[in-house]
Amino acid sequence: MKIKLFFIASAIVLLSACSQQIPYDTTKSVIDCQGNTYPVVKIGEQYWMAENLKCTKYDTESEKAGQILTTSETDANAPYYTDGRQTVTGYSDNLTEAQREKLGLLYNIAAAGGFTELEAMTKTGGFGTQRQGICPNGFHLPTIEEWDV
Repeated sequence: MKIKLFFIASAIVLLSACSQQIPYDTTKSVIDCQGNTYPVVKIGEQYWMAENLKCTKYDTESEKAGQILTTSETDANAPYYTDGRQTVTGYSDNLTEAQREKLGLLYNIAAAGGFTELEAMTKTGGFGTQRQGICPNGFHLPTIEEWDV
Protein backbone atom coordinates (compact mmCIF):
# COMPACT_ATOMS: atom_id res chain seq x y z
CA MET A 1 0.00 0.00 0.00
CA LYS A 2 2.82 2.41 0.89
CA ILE A 3 4.49 1.72 -2.46
CA LYS A 4 1.25 2.52 -4.34
CA LEU A 5 0.84 5.80 -2.42
CA PHE A 6 4.47 6.70 -3.13
CA PHE A 7 4.01 6.11 -6.88
CA ILE A 8 0.72 8.04 -6.94
CA ALA A 9 2.28 10.99 -5.08
CA SER A 10 5.32 10.89 -7.37
CA ALA A 11 3.09 10.85 -10.46
CA ILE A 12 1.08 13.85 -9.21
CA VAL A 13 4.27 15.87 -8.57
CA LEU A 14 5.73 14.89 -11.93
CA LEU A 15 2.57 15.71 -13.87
CA SER A 16 2.04 19.05 -12.14
CA ALA A 17 5.67 20.04 -12.85
CA CYS A 18 5.32 19.07 -16.53
CA SER A 19 2.10 21.01 -16.98
CA GLN A 20 3.57 24.38 -16.01
CA GLN A 21 3.87 26.72 -18.96
CA ILE A 22 7.32 27.87 -20.02
CA PRO A 23 7.63 31.56 -19.01
CA TYR A 24 9.24 32.72 -22.26
CA ASP A 25 8.37 33.04 -25.93
CA THR A 26 10.51 30.94 -28.28
CA THR A 27 8.90 31.91 -31.59
CA LYS A 28 11.35 34.60 -32.69
CA SER A 29 14.77 34.59 -34.32
CA VAL A 30 17.38 37.10 -35.47
CA ILE A 31 19.77 36.96 -38.43
CA ASP A 32 23.20 38.59 -38.27
CA CYS A 33 24.95 40.37 -41.17
CA GLN A 34 26.68 37.12 -42.20
CA GLY A 35 23.45 35.14 -42.47
CA ASN A 36 23.68 33.19 -39.20
CA THR A 37 20.27 32.67 -37.58
CA TYR A 38 19.84 32.62 -33.81
CA PRO A 39 16.70 31.69 -31.87
CA VAL A 40 15.47 34.40 -29.51
CA VAL A 41 13.62 33.88 -26.24
CA LYS A 42 11.61 36.37 -24.23
CA ILE A 43 12.30 36.15 -20.52
CA GLY A 44 10.11 38.51 -18.55
CA GLU A 45 10.15 41.70 -20.63
CA GLN A 46 13.58 41.11 -22.17
CA TYR A 47 14.56 39.33 -25.37
CA TRP A 48 17.73 37.24 -25.31
CA MET A 49 19.56 35.32 -28.00
CA ALA A 50 19.32 31.63 -27.13
CA GLU A 51 22.58 30.67 -28.86
CA ASN A 52 26.10 31.97 -28.71
CA LEU A 53 27.16 34.41 -31.40
CA LYS A 54 29.35 33.25 -34.29
CA CYS A 55 29.67 36.46 -36.28
CA THR A 56 33.05 37.91 -37.30
CA LYS A 57 31.80 41.21 -38.75
CA TYR A 58 30.08 44.21 -37.14
CA ASP A 59 26.48 44.69 -38.32
CA THR A 60 25.19 47.74 -40.23
CA GLU A 61 23.90 49.64 -37.17
CA SER A 62 26.98 49.00 -35.03
CA GLU A 63 29.46 51.76 -34.21
CA LYS A 64 32.00 49.80 -36.31
CA ALA A 65 29.66 48.79 -39.15
CA GLY A 66 31.19 46.48 -41.73
CA GLN A 67 34.52 46.03 -39.98
CA ILE A 68 35.77 42.45 -39.81
CA LEU A 69 37.37 41.13 -36.64
CA THR A 70 40.78 39.53 -36.66
CA THR A 71 41.68 36.21 -35.07
CA SER A 72 45.14 37.32 -34.03
CA GLU A 73 46.15 38.22 -30.53
CA THR A 74 49.23 40.20 -31.52
CA ASP A 75 48.01 43.10 -29.39
CA ALA A 76 46.07 42.01 -26.29
CA ASN A 77 44.28 45.39 -26.24
CA ALA A 78 42.99 45.08 -29.83
CA PRO A 79 39.61 43.51 -30.65
CA TYR A 80 39.80 39.85 -31.69
CA TYR A 81 37.88 36.57 -31.58
CA THR A 82 38.74 32.89 -31.61
CA ASP A 83 36.92 29.73 -32.58
CA GLY A 84 39.29 27.72 -30.42
CA ARG A 85 41.82 26.94 -33.14
CA GLN A 86 43.97 29.97 -32.38
CA THR A 87 46.10 30.30 -29.28
CA VAL A 88 44.46 32.69 -26.86
CA THR A 89 45.84 33.57 -23.45
CA GLY A 90 44.05 31.57 -20.79
CA TYR A 91 42.15 29.37 -23.25
CA SER A 92 43.10 25.88 -24.33
CA ASP A 93 41.38 24.01 -27.11
CA ASN A 94 40.18 20.47 -26.72
CA LEU A 95 36.97 21.05 -28.68
CA THR A 96 35.61 18.98 -31.52
CA GLU A 97 34.27 20.64 -34.68
CA ALA A 98 30.69 19.93 -33.50
CA GLN A 99 31.42 21.61 -30.16
CA ARG A 100 32.89 24.66 -31.91
CA GLU A 101 29.76 24.94 -34.05
CA LYS A 102 27.49 24.68 -31.02
CA LEU A 103 29.47 26.98 -28.71
CA GLY A 104 30.07 29.80 -31.18
CA LEU A 105 33.04 32.16 -30.96
CA LEU A 106 34.92 33.64 -28.05
CA TYR A 107 35.43 37.43 -28.15
CA ASN A 108 37.65 39.59 -26.03
CA ILE A 109 35.95 42.54 -24.37
CA ALA A 110 37.16 45.05 -26.95
CA ALA A 111 35.65 42.97 -29.79
CA ALA A 112 32.38 42.24 -27.99
CA GLY A 113 31.80 45.90 -27.16
CA GLY A 114 33.01 47.31 -30.47
CA PHE A 115 35.82 49.25 -28.82
CA THR A 116 38.96 50.14 -30.73
CA GLU A 117 40.99 48.92 -27.79
CA LEU A 118 40.50 48.01 -24.15
CA GLU A 119 41.68 51.44 -22.96
CA ALA A 120 38.88 53.11 -24.94
CA MET A 121 36.37 50.99 -23.05
CA THR A 122 37.43 52.44 -19.70
CA LYS A 123 37.41 56.00 -21.08
CA THR A 124 33.84 55.71 -22.41
CA GLY A 125 32.34 54.19 -19.29
CA GLY A 126 32.58 50.61 -20.50
CA PHE A 127 29.38 48.63 -20.46
CA GLY A 128 27.44 51.04 -18.25
CA THR A 129 25.52 52.07 -21.36
CA GLN A 130 23.95 49.99 -24.11
CA ARG A 131 26.48 49.02 -26.77
CA GLN A 132 25.65 47.02 -29.86
CA GLY A 133 29.24 45.96 -30.44
CA ILE A 134 29.36 42.65 -32.31
CA CYS A 135 25.66 41.93 -31.66
CA PRO A 136 23.17 41.76 -34.56
CA ASN A 137 21.05 44.83 -35.32
CA GLY A 138 18.34 45.31 -32.71
CA PHE A 139 20.44 43.70 -29.97
CA HIS A 140 23.10 45.01 -27.61
CA LEU A 141 25.36 43.73 -24.86
CA PRO A 142 23.39 43.74 -21.61
CA THR A 143 24.14 46.36 -19.01
CA ILE A 144 24.64 45.25 -15.41
CA GLU A 145 21.07 46.33 -14.65
CA GLU A 146 19.64 44.26 -17.52
CA TRP A 147 21.75 41.24 -16.60
CA ASP A 148 20.68 41.39 -12.93
CA VAL A 149 16.91 41.52 -13.61
